[in-house]
Amino acid sequence: MKQYKTKLNMKTLIIIIFLAVAGFACKKEDVSNETNNNNVEKKYFTLRDSDNTVSIYYFSNNEIIQKKSFQVNENTIYSFDGKSNIVFIDVATNQIKIHDIITNEEFLPQMQHDINIKSVFIKNENILIGGQYQVEMMLQYNIELEEWFVPEIPEQFMKPGKSIDDFVLKDSIIIAVDNVVTPKFLLYYKLKQNSVLEYLYDFQLFPGGAYESFFKGVISDYYLTLLSRSFSGWSGEHFHISVYDINNMDSFFMINSKPAEKFKDVLLIGKKLLIASNQRGLGKLVIENISAETGEGIEFEPIPNIYKLTKIPKTTNYVVTTRDEGGVYEHFIK
Repeated sequence: MKQYKTKLNMKTLIIIIFLAVAGFACKKEDVSNETNNNNVEKKYFTLRDSDNTVSIYYFSNNEIIQKKSFQVNENTIYSFDGKSNIVFIDVATNQIKIHDIITNEEFLPQMQHDINIKSVFIKNENILIGGQYQVEMMLQYNIELEEWFVPEIPEQFMKPGKSIDDFVLKDSIIIAVDNVVTPKFLLYYKLKQNSVLEYLYDFQLFPGGAYESFFKGVISDYYLTLLSRSFSGWSGEHFHISVYDINNMDSFFMINSKPAEKFKDVLLIGKKLLIASNQRGLGKLVIENISAETGEGIEFEPIPNIYKLTKIPKTTNYVVTTRDEGGVYEHFIK
């Protein structure tokens, strides 16, 4: 398996390609060969290459190829539509930038609402922004219309401490993850072309612990998975992975971290659940059905410094990213 290592040194990004054993590789895009692949739809995705760099990659001939890189900082959140547009938001200034990776055009929509931004999600022409209750908790920007919308949020969720901390998409249904203040909910919306989201219904989540906050949601054709963190004055920080059957949300199970263990990331590929654990490495669990014993029997592959899991679109492959104490990132294709 080939691996890709990046290191930031004296403001210069040094890209080093290391050889390993499995026939996978990562490299920069050869623009001169772009015309040879015009008839092949590229499957774009993002990877973090350093603390200050986010890159667009695509998968071709068992390699991940870097197309374009962007500089970010600790205040940057971002979302990529997998095709052409990536949106960046500086949460300290609420500045928004949309970059088209195909045309290299940039757009700078002006924020027209008061919102404490927590999350962003882009799908086709729609950018969804989640925030902590202040004035608005959720905004929608239509790129084609260059117009802002304020989706409906039921009154019972509009109160101090509530926030929208992530979005997941299933077909044309957007699921917004309500956070922080108990009880917590999923808010379901219908995604409509050139129109504001249509609120459908909500679902109350099962709690994982005291002062629980959700920070990632992923979905497949079978399950919805939420990654959360809770805190106890007696035992400290704990991490939780909640897995719900999307066809029967009352059917779920939960995986809890061991003492001092941190779940860094979670991923779903069909019925396979993948877990990034700082103590145990890469966890793998195939979920055939949900029962009280479903979370048992997770097999872990020791991978030091595991940091992030990223699905390669339209494949069963995924990328494991590690980050060592010196801030060096490496990518491994699985």
